[in-house]
Amino acid sequence: MRRHLCIAAICIASITLFSVPAIALKPSSDAGFEASTALRYEIVRTLPHARSDFTQGLEICDGTMIESVGLYGVSALIRKDIDSGEALQRYRLPPAFFAEGATCVDDRIYQISWRERTAVVYDRQLQPRAVLHYEGEGWGLTHDGEHLIMSDGSATLSFRRRDDFSIARTIEVHDGARAVERLNELEYAHGLILANIWQSDRIAAIDPADGAVLAWLDLSALTQHIEHGSDWDATDNVLNGIAHDAARDRYYVTGKRWPVMYELRLAKLPRPRATAGDVPRR
Repeated sequence: MRRHLCIAAICIASITLFSVPAIALKPSSDAGFEASTALRYEIVRTLPHARSDFTQGLEICDGTMIESVGLYGVSALIRKDIDSGEALQRYRLPPAFFAEGATCVDDRIYQISWRERTAVVYDRQLQPRAVLHYEGEGWGLTHDGEHLIMSDGSATLSFRRRDDFSIARTIEVHDGARAVERLNELEYAHGLILANIWQSDRIAAIDPADGAVLAWLDLSALTQHIEHGSDWDATDNVLNGIAHDAARDRYYVTGKRWPVMYELRLAKLPRPRATAGDVPRR
């Protein structure tokens, strides 16, 4: 899927704030993208992130950041302080478990695995309460309030029941006539599914009704400003991790072993077509 097992030493870098202008780039035509909307963003804050953490899932829960960290032997579910990046709680998983996406819904936190076909269900204190199973690989995870939504690296997103992880329905993600594959970390916000595309600097805004990509968020300007250590691997340390603070309407993004996390404000998101009358523009 994309993994190296060497782990950098923990190093939360001191951060020098910098300004990146808002970006409104249409995906290049030679890439085959056809969505008509490109999202603009503003950097609100630049925050520290542990370079040792191979970020697979990111979500705000109870006013803190829940982060799922991958790689065999070091996978964990971590609760962090948003401002400082300090780890407040950590649940270490067995060495044979490669953690992937995670999401927080009601009084439970769900965390999936890459090839172990296993989802761990925690309470809000990060204590395991149940284990669920599924077929295939697990990459990203979010929820829409009713179902869990999971990616597996393909162009398919599956909507799953929370009690047994069974599939309620699936959608095929597409931009125009082209399938959008390598869907990775997910977040649900304003009626849309936001998805990292693995080894890409773009995030897709997807209509959950039919899988249509309604807009792209191009974050390539962010990656160009990240300080790279001697162990940096451009194919591995990629953009991955999206969390939405619904109370403040802010978005947090980071990447695998990135030394920074960004708090962003997005301009108007497109309305999902199925609920266009119900979802407010921001």
